[in-house]
Amino acid sequence: MTDDAMGLLARLDSLGDFVVGARSAANRLTLRIDYRGDAALARTRWPALVLRGGVGGGEGDLVRSAAQLRRWTCQAPAGWVAQWRLPPQRPERCELWLLRRGEVLLRPGDALEVVLSGAVSDAQPGLAALALGLQASGDAAATAAIALRLAKRASAAGVLDFACVPDQAAVNLPGDVVELRWRTCGLAGLSLLRDGLCIAEGVPDEGGRRVVVGVADAEFVLRGWDGAGERHEARLRVRALRPGWQRWPCVLATREGRRLAMPALADTSAQAVPLRLFGIAGGKLYASVALPGVGGSRVLLCRTHHALGPWEPVGAQGVTEGATAVATEGAGPFVAFPPGCERLPGALFRGRLWLFGGMSGTEGRCGNRVWSLDVGAREPRWRDHGEASWCARRAHGVAVFEDRLWVFGGIDSAGAPLDDAWAATQKPAEDEKPAENAAGPALDWKEQPAGGPCERPRGAAQPAVHGGRVWLFGRTGSKRAAEEGCEPGRESDQERSECFDLWSFDGQRWERSFLLGDLIDGRVLAAALASDGCSLHVFAWLDRCGEPDGGDAERVEAIALRLVDAPAKRWAVLPCGDLQRLVPAEIEDFQVQALRAGALVVHLHPAENECAADRALRLYFPA
Repeated sequence: MTDDAMGLLARLDSLGDFVVGARSAANRLTLRIDYRGDAALARTRWPALVLRGGVGGGEGDLVRSAAQLRRWTCQAPAGWVAQWRLPPQRPERCELWLLRRGEVLLRPGDALEVVLSGAVSDAQPGLAALALGLQASGDAAATAAIALRLAKRASAAGVLDFACVPDQAAVNLPGDVVELRWRTCGLAGLSLLRDGLCIAEGVPDEGGRRVVVGVADAEFVLRGWDGAGERHEARLRVRALRPGWQRWPCVLATREGRRLAMPALADTSAQAVPLRLFGIAGGKLYASVALPGVGGSRVLLCRTHHALGPWEPVGAQGVTEGATAVATEGAGPFVAFPPGCERLPGALFRGRLWLFGGMSGTEGRCGNRVWSLDVGAREPRWRDHGEASWCARRAHGVAVFEDRLWVFGGIDSAGAPLDDAWAATQKPAEDEKPAENAAGPALDWKEQPAGGPCERPRGAAQPAVHGGRVWLFGRTGSKRAAEEGCEPGRESDQERSECFDLWSFDGQRWERSFLLGDLIDGRVLAAALASDGCSLHVFAWLDRCGEPDGGDAERVEAIALRLVDAPAKRWAVLPCGDLQRLVPAEIEDFQVQALRAGALVVHLHPAENECAADRALRLYFPA
């Protein structure tokens, strides 16, 4: 302890026993602090007394999580302010700050009491260790620390906690690994059962076990006996995704699973809208998500950990100039997209999200600007890499192939389809610059001699990598239609050529692999490919209009195909009746993203005037 705090004394008392377990809401603590120094402790920039530690759930912790601290009520004496600081990303840094109004923090002879009530805890029984420190500055460590101890006992023998990660609300894909965690007190003969069958005996009082999700829901039971021979048990259910099509609601949550309270939202229960999927990195699916609110929508970069799960905004302490941050209650700021970049095509490559070119909507703009963001950074920031060497375009295909980023075709500013292909390698960042000022990695673009599938230049075609090749299927655009002000997806059959052929690219040359004219009956409005690692899938929306004179009503239908046998060119038609309700009035393009275990996510890019119900994701899981 330093000389500045030689006269600082503190103790932590509990009114009766501090009880952990289900009946612990009546806990009451009193923190008593006396200052017996000879000189006053003057205010510094961040003067405070800080209570640290005690979060983790073990014997040396006071509570299991920051969520339990939020239930505590802190009552400080007059002139003092008690403030919790609970960073969601680092629960071990949870602190109680005590600040005093005025120029002096403590005077000789000062004494204060802080009462903490309603302290719920399910931590392990034992001796909790905390520390009271004198904080001299906002970033510096405490200049003095007083060790505090508090004895905890269990309310009764039994199971204190039995949970799984992801939680019970999560819908898991077959083959996913779920971790079961438990804490018990005073039980003997502990065992773990799955669907009535014992899978582990003699388990410890506190521990965990990883289990593999099957094709159906599973019920787990943790069972043990107390000293009187009475049986105690706790149950939980691990959910598995059902086969078929399911709607994926877009719900936002923090890393602790709480729904966000967005102050800018007119209705905090309103459903957010996914705008574009970017792919999977670290087992997480990334997307841009629009939050409808007063004065327009805000778009955040979000990710989800499991199928049908809530979307978690990617956090940031700062953003690039021109972009904005959205602060949420108790959760801090999150990274927002640079203006006009919310719908840009993009890809995850070497830990960064890259955005390219222009938007794909009917009113979309062409462009060739490149942006990137490190999705794993503690404080991710968008970086503007300037204009690429390829011409401005929209509705282009983006893929990661042979450890390079690729851009295929698209539609130029004149409305003509493009038949070129560009590949970029990533150049490392300049290490000699400070981390906060580093320029970040750059891309070295080179046009590929093979170009695109030259016989049919096309736009609005979403490529997929399967079997060591890039696959492409989609429709063309028409320069003549663009000159006449027509939307490429609404041209007459006489003015545009349809693409019923599927092409593949090995990095050197293009090959026509399949003709799908016998399976696809109608005019292709939009198409996308996806590979689950085992099979190639083709999705398309078709315009099955009547006669050219308009005698029959126009019908827009969806079709989904799976390549069953590549040598025999045999395809299977997937059921997609649920996709018909997703069809809006106009379609420019859409995406199909492959998850694990053969699951596919279909996302139709919404027009501005489409209702939120038509913008939801659809997830397909094969039987």
